[in-house]
Amino acid sequence: MPLEPRTLCLLGAAAMAGGCGARPASPPATRERAAPAPAVHQLPLRLRVPRARLTALVIESNRKRVLGRTHSLRDVERVIHEAAPLLRQAADQPAARQALREIAADMGISADQARDRWLALQEACILLESGGDPEAVSASQAVGVAQWMHSTGRRAGLRIDLAASRRLTARIAALRAAGKPSREAAAEVERLRARRRQVDQRYDPRAALFAQTRYLLGLYNRFPSLDWVFQAFHGGEAGARRTLQRCLGRRWPGSTAAAIRHGRPGGRLTYEDVYFGITPRSHAAAFAYLYSRGDDHRFYWWKLRAAQEGIARWRRDPAAFRAEWESLLPGRPKEAWWHPRPELLLLGPERADVDRGVREGLLVPLRSLTGIQVRGARGALRPEAAGALALAVREHRAAGGRGPLLVGDTALSQKEAERVRQSMAREQAARGLPPPPEPLWGGGPPPDFNYHATGLAFDLLAPQDPPPRRLLEYALSQLSDRDILWWRSAGLDTAGETPHFHVVPNPHYSRALSRLVGRP
Repeated sequence: MPLEPRTLCLLGAAAMAGGCGARPASPPATRERAAPAPAVHQLPLRLRVPRARLTALVIESNRKRVLGRTHSLRDVERVIHEAAPLLRQAADQPAARQALREIAADMGISADQARDRWLALQEACILLESGGDPEAVSASQAVGVAQWMHSTGRRAGLRIDLAASRRLTARIAALRAAGKPSREAAAEVERLRARRRQVDQRYDPRAALFAQTRYLLGLYNRFPSLDWVFQAFHGGEAGARRTLQRCLGRRWPGSTAAAIRHGRPGGRLTYEDVYFGITPRSHAAAFAYLYSRGDDHRFYWWKLRAAQEGIARWRRDPAAFRAEWESLLPGRPKEAWWHPRPELLLLGPERADVDRGVREGLLVPLRSLTGIQVRGARGALRPEAAGALALAVREHRAAGGRGPLLVGDTALSQKEAERVRQSMAREQAARGLPPPPEPLWGGGPPPDFNYHATGLAFDLLAPQDPPPRRLLEYALSQLSDRDILWWRSAGLDTAGETPHFHVVPNPHYSRALSRLVGRP
């Protein structure tokens, strides 16, 4: 059977806007009671969205996480000025030109169009993988601007003497750790880096990017669609193959190339077809595999598209791109971008202020909602957040979820939020983690602001068993893909009991979300 459209309970239009354990700012001295959230451009919740619009929404929902990081501006400029010229040279090598001509013929476009599309995606890939940094080293020990693992790099033709590379890296690290380097020490670091580029070509930008171009172009014969090429690069060829096999089931034709070329009636089976087509009910095996891989793999193609669009915007107008980057509040989570003035929405210093908010109708008591179980049997949220919770319950049930959603922290007083902040700061210190960095651009709240103190955030306790956890992630992703809410997976909750999902609604849907719980 062909892929079915993704089962949706609710689809939304795109937002036009711009964690737990944080330090809420003090409210203005003249404010005695929390105010309703300010009215912004209100968008309706719509039941159906055309495929092209849905694609644009998912890309938009990933824009902040790709282009709103602390170093996104620097990384985009480094990719454009340093990596892009080398990628163009690599694409102009005879073997690469021939491969691109074959891709162009296969896609039914001109060779120039194929080259332009290829370079745009490869630049975006470098932005995601390393930010264009030739010295980048990941937690998994992928190295350099193209993030090669040593075994894969060797197979791609790179010269890698791992032992010598590690010795040189240790000497470089020791010199850099000695404090402010002298001119002689800085020169020694550069000499060691040059030597390391000779023994480990993963650190040589030209060699690493030329090898990546050869490797990626070589994937096209097995994955004849550019989206699948980059999915296979990021998640591994075996991972892309498993996704396709589980998606097609009995219709598996025996190879990834045939699956992509003939997996959908009337056209190729794109990654977007698979992403939108897989549901817990219609493609259970494919869903279980894709959602067990983690959201970074699941969203890689969408992040690649967001990075591609960001690089194109910088090329059109660098000043406008910088203004956009600053408006995204670099280094802060998406909830700060959506709600940049939370100090105006604080509920009050005492728990009695939260209770008063319930009595006066500012907050919705969660005992009025069905399908949830609140820890401590008490909880309240602003109407738009309560509506987002009700929507998550509906999506969870539509996906096949059973039982109530377990709700952790909801609205907190400032003192309660401060206790949370102190507890989490102690936990971070015990684990040797640095404190949150101070924001550099865009104003807004501090990086560790606790939005529970505004009544806009709620935590859903994550099921311990993988299958129900995946169902909850799917339900939340249905809504975050449409930019209706933002969520992130967090560690232990404030009671130290279980990992949780921290959720905040998009203010552009606040009126429509409020109506779901009977508020105008």
